[in-house]
Amino acid sequence: MLSQWSRVPRVLVRSLLAPVDGWMAGATRAIGPRHLWTTTVLVALVFLGGGRSRQLTAQVAENVTVDVRVGQSVRDIAAEHLGDPDLWSEIMKANALASITEIRPGTRLVVPVGRITRATQALADASEQVQRANAAGARLFATATVGRAIALRDQALERRQAGEWEAAASIAREAATVARTALEETLAQRRADAEAVLADRRGNVEQRRPTDLDWGEVGLNAVLVKEERVRTLSNSTCQIRFLDDSRLRLGANSQAVIRTLQIDRLTRNGEASVSLVEGDVHALLGGNRSKRRFNLEVPGVGTQFESNNFWVSREEGSSKFANYDDRAATITSEGRTVTLMKNEGTEVGRAVQIAVRRLLDAPQLQTPPDDAPLSQEDVELAWALVVGASSYSVEVAADQQFDRMVVNRGAVGENRALIEGLEDGTYYWRVSAIDELGLPGPTSETQRFTVRADAYAPYLVIQAPADGTILRYDTIEVVGLAERGVRVELDGRPVTVAPDGRFTASHRLRPGLNELAFEARDAANHVTRRSRSVIVMPDVPVGIEYAADLVRVAPREFISPGAVFTLGGTTAASSLIHVRDPGGATRATAYTDEAGTFLLNIPVTAPGESLTLVVTSPSGFETHESFTVTVDRDSPGLTVDAVPPRATRDRTLRLRGRVRDASVLQVNGNSVALAGGQFDEAIELQDGANELEVRAADAVGYVSLAQWTVLVDRDAPELVSQRVTHTRLATGAVLDIEVRARDASEMQQTARVELRGGDIRRTAVLRLDRSTASYRGVLYVTGDRVDTIELRSVELVDYLGNGKQYQVP
Repeated sequence: MLSQWSRVPRVLVRSLLAPVDGWMAGATRAIGPRHLWTTTVLVALVFLGGGRSRQLTAQVAENVTVDVRVGQSVRDIAAEHLGDPDLWSEIMKANALASITEIRPGTRLVVPVGRITRATQALADASEQVQRANAAGARLFATATVGRAIALRDQALERRQAGEWEAAASIAREAATVARTALEETLAQRRADAEAVLADRRGNVEQRRPTDLDWGEVGLNAVLVKEERVRTLSNSTCQIRFLDDSRLRLGANSQAVIRTLQIDRLTRNGEASVSLVEGDVHALLGGNRSKRRFNLEVPGVGTQFESNNFWVSREEGSSKFANYDDRAATITSEGRTVTLMKNEGTEVGRAVQIAVRRLLDAPQLQTPPDDAPLSQEDVELAWALVVGASSYSVEVAADQQFDRMVVNRGAVGENRALIEGLEDGTYYWRVSAIDELGLPGPTSETQRFTVRADAYAPYLVIQAPADGTILRYDTIEVVGLAERGVRVELDGRPVTVAPDGRFTASHRLRPGLNELAFEARDAANHVTRRSRSVIVMPDVPVGIEYAADLVRVAPREFISPGAVFTLGGTTAASSLIHVRDPGGATRATAYTDEAGTFLLNIPVTAPGESLTLVVTSPSGFETHESFTVTVDRDSPGLTVDAVPPRATRDRTLRLRGRVRDASVLQVNGNSVALAGGQFDEAIELQDGANELEVRAADAVGYVSLAQWTVLVDRDAPELVSQRVTHTRLATGAVLDIEVRARDASEMQQTARVELRGGDIRRTAVLRLDRSTASYRGVLYVTGDRVDTIELRSVELVDYLGNGKQYQVP
């Protein structure tokens, strides 16, 4: 039957497929352009009737057996029988082959045609059913069901990309069934009262209905009602979809209120208005303009949008508008009106005279190339600079309409952006330039790329030299075998590969360890890397360089802090190191690593010893060098002339003292000059607590420390509260006086207070109760008006002399 359909004129098939043109664009990207004609035939069968598509599946052989011809690769076989050379890995799996090198002329291979065809047809049917449901309005009327159908279809596509063909076909058939159910639900619910939904969300998106007291998280596909508020938080975005397929995309830190949602469900005449409270929104209006009335309100600004594609931003004191449509956008502010045509913008507010401004041109996208297959999950996007751009806006979506946003990044300062952690799949991206006023220009053309991180890497075999080879000469012949058509490099330089994949190259080596890095890269940018270690060891004494942090008094005279001396340095790579005493006994042994680094712990049995370092190269040649070690076990002495005070009013502290056997002195990490073992340092203090640390260190690392805390207090004690309690007596009254205060340092024991009432004036001295940080005192007064006596002033002083007299109203 396939042969019969191959004779059908393509013009006829295309005319049959005209109603599903929209689906074809998505299907082409889902299953690859190389399958387009096969897919076209399958879709034609599905469109003409489910019975025919089932007949086609029944007549496709499950497997095809082929014998490999001379000069024929597994990719050629995949292209001939599966319609796509990139499906060569499925042939490998079907025949349980681990390497391409197992395939030779005459090898009999099984090509799994049946399961791939079934999966392809099932995916085509699933996509068509989803398209039919969406075209009928399933996104609004059967949101959960069509969402499940789409999710199942996407799962089927993922299984197809992973090579799980039977699972892909099974899940795709389930997706088609669910999509048909969504269509049935949609037709039954067309009259449901659902006006707008949250069609996409990334990050933190919240809603508040008119009856809600606070904001709450809003779920994907949630139904939005009149007077409902929606807001996005930092690094977040969402899209609101209306019944006529109009869309509003809110950027980060934005808030909008749905003011009006009305629809005549018989004629589909609709009216909607949305108020932008803050942030920015991009509007893409759909439906029949004669049946649609839509307005985006901006407080304080008159707006009338004939345009179907525009952007609005509102922040404190300023509103900005940009129009990307041939139809007009009219803006009115303070009695002045401007009309924005395509690629024009304006700003209102901030004492700016409203005027039309030309938007910047759309950037030209550079990398990755359009429709590029990528094997890494981190993708760098780049575009040409736009003159006058202060930043750029970058959008990456999982669909061509940018309904399912993956990345929405604004204020990108460079003409490139790194997108990290992408999953396998197809992505679409575009960029717009933002001028110094903050107006985004039109978006660039949309390009796409595919991430497929699980592809096969090319094979690469290094036949010579063997790893770890030791040579006495500096040139070596490299021999290897690679997959045909790949690019091979040795240490970053290209190597000529014969048509059969074999290669040879002469390579110059340097003395010591040589790491040879081989890389094979195929056309899909998949990489295989191999390495070989080769050591060149001529019979000559090797150089020895001791670690720079070793304490020494001469080039080979070292000081150790204890009975075990740690000796480090570098010499020839992969060499054996011995340390021997004057009697020839071995004190320590180690090997150098690939960089020639060594580290030994050497026991020292006397205060001073002479030892010998012996370096034995892999070829057996020995290099000898003598050195001495002296043991130093004492910490440096540290004395200060006067211990710093606990508290002071001065912001400069003079610290004097002496050190013994110290090579370094630091105060709070800052080096202090030493003169004859003495120091005199002026330290600048800050108000409040100051931590002081004096550190003295000798050459071998012994340390002496001294630490203090000095409080700088220049403020008088603070009056916290005061009260006077009157106890009436026959001839007068007893006044119980309490004053609460606080201070960073220590307050004086007494406080003087003054009390007045009528013509009575008294002074008293209160005593400090440290447990309650309050001054207390009792005063006996006589007279008729003692009840009017109140506290009028308080004098507080701390022990540093900081004082203040407080007047009490």
